[in-house]
Amino acid sequence: KLENISYKMSLVKRISERASVLMFKSLENDKMKRIKKDELLAAVCIVLASREARIQFTFREISAACENVSKKEICRVYKQHERVLNKQVRGRTRLDLDQIRFDGMINRFTSKLCIEWSDRKKIRRLYNKVNKQSSLSTLNPLTRLACAIYMVIGEDKENCRMVSLVCKVSEHTIIRSTELITENISK
Repeated sequence: KLENISYKMSLVKRISERASVLMFKSLENDKMKRIKKDELLAAVCIVLASREARIQFTFREISAACENVSKKEICRVYKQHERVLNKQVRGRTRLDLDQIRFDGMINRFTSKLCIEWSDRKKIRRLYNKVNKQSSLSTLNPLTRLACAIYMVIGEDKENCRMVSLVCKVSEHTIIRSTELITENISK
């Protein structure tokens, strides 16, 4: 199951190998014996391995690569077993998820959209500017990123559709949030 998910997500070999090690250790030590689905265990191990490598995959992206596992299941099991599996990772303490930045996601999404480096810098600046606005803190971080990409590459229907497909955020949400961001930044 792990190989299938890794193949569908086009994972780097380093992450898939680390996920297989985590999966083997968890099965060997019965740390995750409550999980009955092998695919769910594989998905959680991929999440842990990718976070350890500072590459942020959303639960939605991983659940899309799985056949019978929902995003909600992955999130629930990940939160339950994060402390158990990640207490000591290669001599380091458990990862603080607040420190994981969206740079990996920005690179992944912009490369899927074939966006130039100069525009990627603009997206990062705009995303950081939006994050500093306290009035926009209620927006989902993925929505903020999708809006930043949409605002930089141009606000038309085709770009909105492309950003929506890549970021997995609805077109309506992108358009409404872009209006909110533009309104707050212009103040």
